[in-house]
Amino acid sequence: MQVCRPRMTTRRVAVIGGGVAGVLAALAASRVGAKTTLFESSKRIGLSKALMPLLISDGSSEDDLVLPEAKSLAGASVDVRTGERVTSVQRAEGKVRLESASSRGRSAGFDSVVICTGAAAEAPELRGLSKPNVFLLKEPADYVKLSKGLDALQTVAVSGPIPVALKLGEILATKGKRVQIYCGKGGLESQYSRPVAEEIRRSLTSGESAERVLLVDGPVDSILGVASVEAIVSGGSVRTCDAVVVVPGSVPSFPGVECQRGRGGGLLVDSSMSTTMPGVFAAGDSAEIRFKSGSVPARLFSTSRVGGEVAGTNAAGGRTSVAPSWAVEQTCFGLELCSAGLSEEEATAMGLDAATETGKSGEARFAREGRRETFVSMVYDIGTHQVYGLQIAGWRASALSSTASLIVSQGLTVEQLLHLESPYSPGFSHEDSPIALTAGKIRKPERA
Repeated sequence: MQVCRPRMTTRRVAVIGGGVAGVLAALAASRVGAKTTLFESSKRIGLSKALMPLLISDGSSEDDLVLPEAKSLAGASVDVRTGERVTSVQRAEGKVRLESASSRGRSAGFDSVVICTGAAAEAPELRGLSKPNVFLLKEPADYVKLSKGLDALQTVAVSGPIPVALKLGEILATKGKRVQIYCGKGGLESQYSRPVAEEIRRSLTSGESAERVLLVDGPVDSILGVASVEAIVSGGSVRTCDAVVVVPGSVPSFPGVECQRGRGGGLLVDSSMSTTMPGVFAAGDSAEIRFKSGSVPARLFSTSRVGGEVAGTNAAGGRTSVAPSWAVEQTCFGLELCSAGLSEEEATAMGLDAATETGKSGEARFAREGRRETFVSMVYDIGTHQVYGLQIAGWRASALSSTASLIVSQGLTVEQLLHLESPYSPGFSHEDSPIALTAGKIRKPERA
């Protein structure tokens, strides 16, 4: 990210929301020279919700979830106002004006505003959700409550968006619990391509957790029990358990503002993180980045950080932009996973002429060296061969995360992947790189 900064200015910038994107936006605006005010409706600044599972896995406290950068706000002369909820953002008389719940009709004027208010948890409509031993994980306190109650539990059902449900299932299994993971409608294939989903299943059935973990391709339909949880119903089957962990979905949340929305309900922004209202920017979970004829949510931790910095810099009068990458990596039941960009379903929904090709690392060499294979699913444009998305599972998949992000964000084509000098990661050559081999399979029919 290259930044062109103006001279120190007297611009007044308001940042709404003190999470990951908000903290980075406020610091960026202050560095450029703007007089910056950060509004946060709660009493906590810099809390990273992406780290909340740590409250279960390793005994971390809520203080451990706070970004280190949050401590720099005071030194950067950012005016932090906690406990103040902004209710509306309007543009009038050349200024962006804010109203808060405590302003009593009065508004404060700023040269520009960055909205980083995140997303609100959306509890599923599930019968039995209010029963004892049902843990709805919306806030850090909910994770702490689950952690304190684990000793009394034996079999736990986990329901929610993949891959979060997978990670929570892994954490609970390592603590000796029997775990049922419900993958929702469409199963694992609703989130992962078929070969990657199969590799996840193989890892589950062959690893140390094989006897304690059950993976169910379906949703939890209802929760049964009299005084507490006794069983769940899924697809007509009844399975006993003594607790249910529910990870709710989320929807973008922001003050009242007349800006164009993306297909997921977030504030639509361009590469400068600017919305359709002059002087108003957005980043993090409340934003959606334009891509081709559609938009994609900016909900990943890395995207929130970069998007916040870009939005804050531009709000203060700088000039910079971001290329969306949307890459995420994780280890799940010993299996390394990495994904970047769009799935074929997402690309098709945006009107793109997309297809998927799958491949894997060279078998012969890997067998000689005792290494597991690496699987790749590549989503690409049928006409131009631009790569829209990558999913990688297996050996050194995490090491390929930055490469996958770069390929998607820069709009590289299949042909470019075949001719790049780098084999993408140490340990791979052109002969066995799973990315290059998959790209080669796309090109072979044309050469024939």
